[in-house]
Amino acid sequence: MNNEEKIKEIYVDIDLKRELFRASKTWELIRKNLIEIEKRYGKFVLYIRTSSSGNVHLKIEFENAVTVLDMFMIRSLMHDDIYRIGIDLRRLFLQGSTEINRIFDMKARGQQILQASDWELLGWR
Repeated sequence: MNNEEKIKEIYVDIDLKRELFRASKTWELIRKNLIEIEKRYGKFVLYIRTSSSGNVHLKIEFENAVTVLDMFMIRSLMHDDIYRIGIDLRRLFLQGSTEINRIFDMKARGQQILQASDWELLGWR
């Protein structure tokens, strides 16, 4: 995939504990941005899950695909981890777009394997 190719799923990693997310200022700001995202890019479905470390992962599935540049703008509006965005920009430059927009399902902590939860539909209106 190159910079002109389109993406239908965008993954977002928010460094906030899942149990605090729905009452947070971050969620309030994201909901406002979702209205603008829908105006510009069309319909989408939003999912949430608990990351392997207990934080929030979001997945946005668009009806109409968006460009790589649009994906980065949307991730920023969705409060994606700024370090993750920076790493993906470097990956895009050095390795191409097939190496970006990833999110991990599990993580090893010592001998323990931590697993993310299943995706759940997230109502935002």
